[in-house]
Amino acid sequence: MSDPRALKTSSEVSVRLAAEPRGNNLGQCQDCGACLSRCPLGESVPEMNPRKFLHLVRNGFDDLALASRFVWTCTLCNRCTHDCPTGILMEEVVRAARGVLSSRGELPKPLALGITSRLETGSVSEVPKEEYIEHAEWMAEELGMELDDPSITFPMDQPGARYLYLPNPRELTVNPGIFSANLKILHLLGEPWTLSSACSDVTNWGYFTGDDEAARKILSQVVEAGEKLGIETLVVTECGHGYKSYTYDAERWLGRPLPFRVEVISRLAAQGIEAGTLKVDPSKNPGLHTYHDPCNMGRKADLLDPPRVIMNAAVSEFVELSPNRMESLCCGGGGGVDRVPESHDVRNQVGGLKIDQIKRSGADIVVTGCLSCQSTLGALAQHHKHKLKILTLGQTVANALV
Repeated sequence: MSDPRALKTSSEVSVRLAAEPRGNNLGQCQDCGACLSRCPLGESVPEMNPRKFLHLVRNGFDDLALASRFVWTCTLCNRCTHDCPTGILMEEVVRAARGVLSSRGELPKPLALGITSRLETGSVSEVPKEEYIEHAEWMAEELGMELDDPSITFPMDQPGARYLYLPNPRELTVNPGIFSANLKILHLLGEPWTLSSACSDVTNWGYFTGDDEAARKILSQVVEAGEKLGIETLVVTECGHGYKSYTYDAERWLGRPLPFRVEVISRLAAQGIEAGTLKVDPSKNPGLHTYHDPCNMGRKADLLDPPRVIMNAAVSEFVELSPNRMESLCCGGGGGVDRVPESHDVRNQVGGLKIDQIKRSGADIVVTGCLSCQSTLGALAQHHKHKLKILTLGQTVANALV
């Protein structure tokens, strides 16, 4: 029997939606407009209309839907549909549309090149294995000097370790301070952990592009490395889509349960603070701080309380943004949009809402749990000429460690 929730068209986008259990309910859309009322894109740039996009897909107007700028300006944040009365998930609808474009070879060039690089070299930024190993050795040396302990090393390819840490390439190329902060936290937690020379990249741009086969191959590279080392838990860095991909999406892409647990470094840090393993002094983080909830971490993965444990323990003053948590405004760079130059004008315009929200809080230091959010917020602050210091949760903990 056919699914009564499914679309009645046989368009390319609807066929892809029919193959996705979490997205195959667009036929139940009631045209209530809740999505439009909650979308910062639609509020700031009227042509970016989620309700109109859903209407096009529902009625099989693929050519119009695929030609819409909405496809590559939507950040997959799900703010529009996370409480949709019929349970529609915008990210799955947009991913289906992007998947059609991917199958036609019509991806934005930076995303296409990144996927190719990730599959061929193991890193979207083409970080060589030797450079990764040298980077880890350098970080261990730095920490050894900081803690006056020259014996400190960061283990590489250590079999039987409890944790395998998986970084984001930004930690190796743009901001090594984040890599250093997270490895310092792992070292002080005291559990056996390791890095893998076979995988130095948490990103999975197959998710961004709707290319589930690419997503499966990228995921498999990491799973094979973890299985070979016999780890208990994969600890991912603060990467919103990376964490979501290894928790909420992994089993459907891999076709079987993961052979290990998946955790994010910020939750381990929060647990370490609560247990007293990580001792922090909030006076080391002076000034008024606020916290931005990443869409993938918060709204989609319910990682809401651990960041507040960190903020309340590790900074001298903390004020919430309004709205926050499940209602948080997207930074505007998620879903791969920060990699699509043609969408930057819309991102900057919509990002004014986020900067205004931060201004209202009075904080001049923003902490977030996602490196993409950190990068996007920095770009927005510069564009809107608002001076901000932007940190990750890991950096915030590392700054406050006693």
